[in-house]
Amino acid sequence: MRFSFFDSIITQLVLAVVFAVLSVSSYLRLYPDKNPITINLKELPGSYSLRYQKNCFGTIQISTELTDELTTIQAEGELRFKQAGNTQQAKVQGEVNFNILGQFGNAITTFTLGDNILRVGALGINPIEIVIRSSQNNKNTFQREFEIEGPIQGKRINSHFLAIEYKHLNPETRSLPNLGFTIEKLDVRNNCEGDVLDIENFSKTILS
Repeated sequence: MRFSFFDSIITQLVLAVVFAVLSVSSYLRLYPDKNPITINLKELPGSYSLRYQKNCFGTIQISTELTDELTTIQAEGELRFKQAGNTQQAKVQGEVNFNILGQFGNAITTFTLGDNILRVGALGINPIEIVIRSSQNNKNTFQREFEIEGPIQGKRINSHFLAIEYKHLNPETRSLPNLGFTIEKLDVRNNCEGDVLDIENFSKTILS
């Protein structure tokens, strides 16, 4: 059963919110008092589970590519969700790059749901341009562009660590709730099968 155009847009935007919350709040909670945040590039690669209220609704594979000119972090995975009584699966791909000077250069995250694609991109050093674009059957259906103040620094500390710093982050952002989402590294004791994210229930939660 195919989603209507409206259902697809709402679903994609909700999934984008979910992914953003997972990405940002997880690191803010792991390092609540640290700016810059230091990421261990050697330990970062691997498979992770995405959970909402302890139910695993997706997995993601994170990898890194390190050269003299670029530091690249890539992510690819699948999210399982339920909308209007139908269980669906969306693919997600993401990539972020920092240049040789340790400055954020660009990032893009793509959500694919059947014939519907949502892309969230960021480009530039200062300002950073954010573009949100949705398409259905290769035709643009939604687009929004805005800018945020840069730069975002991502300096390598030897070959194993990346120090990320954004001086314009509002301190109050660090106390935002994560809405029940967690991201955990997968292992033999931490499998991820069968659960889904109920879009309608989650939408009511974030709007209440």
